[in-house]
Amino acid sequence: IFILDNLFSLDINIFDGDNNAKQRAFVTDLTSFCKDEKCPSHIILVAHPRKSIFFLRKSDISGSANISDAADNVFIIHRLNKDFKRAGSDFLGVEKIKEWSDIGYGNLIEIAKNRMIGVQDYFCGMFFDIPSRRFLNSKDENVAYNWRTDITAKDMSLFDESTYASIDED
Repeated sequence: IFILDNLFSLDINIFDGDNNAKQRAFVTDLTSFCKDEKCPSHIILVAHPRKSIFFLRKSDISGSANISDAADNVFIIHRLNKDFKRAGSDFLGVEKIKEWSDIGYGNLIEIAKNRMIGVQDYFCGMFFDIPSRRFLNSKDENVAYNWRTDITAKDMSLFDESTYASIDED
């Protein structure tokens, strides 16, 4: 597994053409690399969206449309804040947004495209724990990994709703 974060910080000047052509050539090469039987691999390429006041879709990825076309999987991470609630209500319905808010999700990971099994527009609610900077499956998940030598019991406790609410408004 390779994680490239993010597309726009990579030097792709070895490719010819304008920025979109360079991005298309780079993503095409990545796709070919992943499918090479000598080195089967999976690449996660982070590509940020254009600025938008609307509900984010895979077409909002900044740069060439070929980025999401060539990808086998496209995930969009949404923060469940005021902007999402406003834009998402039009796209998903007020009831769905209220349901996720009532559960207390801070973020949603959307499967916008999955080539292998054909899933799209599937949302998975997540809780974001600020002290550990991790997505959690449940509010009470409390796992301290051995690689984190600096964590105390206080750090691993979940933040209270008032702390998250003040961050949510940013």
